[in-house]
Amino acid sequence: MVDSIEITLTKQDSLEEFVKSIDLIYKDKLQKIDLFDPQKSSLLSLEQKQLFCKVFYHLRGHFHDFLWVMGNFLPNEQLEQIVLTNISEEFGMRCSHEQLYVRFAEALGVDIIDEIKEQDYYLDFAKAFNHGHIKWLLDHDWEHKMSAFSAYERLDNVDYPYLFDLAKTFELSDYDLSFFRVHTMVQHFENTAEQIGNIWESNKEKVMLGFHFIYNHQLKMWSTLSETVFKHSYESQLVA
Repeated sequence: MVDSIEITLTKQDSLEEFVKSIDLIYKDKLQKIDLFDPQKSSLLSLEQKQLFCKVFYHLRGHFHDFLWVMGNFLPNEQLEQIVLTNISEEFGMRCSHEQLYVRFAEALGVDIIDEIKEQDYYLDFAKAFNHGHIKWLLDHDWEHKMSAFSAYERLDNVDYPYLFDLAKTFELSDYDLSFFRVHTMVQHFENTAEQIGNIWESNKEKVMLGFHFIYNHQLKMWSTLSETVFKHSYESQLVA
């Protein structure tokens, strides 16, 4: 399991310096996770790739619950538009992000629609990951919520290049990897910049707390997912 991130700042440090610092530390820890080591992920069996596909769906496919909580505690119409824009972009221009994931799953021989219905691979750690977001949001005030939301959006920019590199080792076509390619180009974090900047000016500790929670929660999830995928090979060998 990777160590947690904790950053302390001086009063002179800016929001930009904080985000840059926490990104660098996060990336360093991410690169130490086996799943994001191309030399190791390239050795995954088809069964392991299918397991990743099924479990990872649930780690991203329940984000609507996060957005629902945010939407129900919006203090003004400007913030409402940020959440609504995020939801709208999930539906895409030609294909929704869900449809793109179905394409990825089909290329691996996975019936992800059946998995969405039955949730056989909605593993306990994935449920804890999603529930952890909701619990944290409900336990904190709006400025904390907005900080966590911004941090989560920021990690799309950080995580998806690594996820795209991982998916490339699955030896699928560019067409099949559209879900990951699209997510490397999202700009959701920028939509929250003004709000986070205002919160930083009045209470930077709230921003830092939100980012620390999201980044550490995410790192724990990636570490557990990696262990689950690679352990599956070991358990399969024992059964054999």
